Amino acid sequence: MASIFKRQEGEQASVIRAEMAGVMEEHGGIFRDRARLSAGLEKIRALKERFKGTALTDRGEYYNSELLSVFELGSMLDVSESILLGALNREESRGSHSRTDFPERNDAGWLKHTIVSKDPATGALKISYKPVTVTKFTPKARKY
Repeated sequence: MASIFKRQEGEQASVIRAEMAGVMEEHGGIFRDRARLSAGLEKIRALKERFKGTALTDRGEYYNSELLSVFELGSMLDVSESILLGALNREESRGSHSRTDFPERNDAGWLKHTIVSKDPATGALKISYKPVTVTKFTPKARKY
């Protein structure tokens, strides 16, 4: 946190946040494919790099809403990357995740939870999976 107060020049968080919103709208919607998800993931990762150079105009130590927005943006970028990475790895369609390049639901291969974790040392995101425990109701495709 001290480094952001020391930085004299840099990009405003609001600019990066607006670009992030546009990337997620264009690349992270309901209808997805490998090319769109990959392009979005690349753009979010580029925004995360730019975020490292964010500067503050408000250097106040108390009630600093600009600093709060910087913290929020860092988390939002991590969540955006998690969404795109998880969607890219899940090669099926299920619920509001509709892959146009994988239009069918695949319970045999994908009846599992996607877990995204962040390596504390490197900051890199890692995907893992946890099987779904079927209790009372057997999963079935929704028909509308």
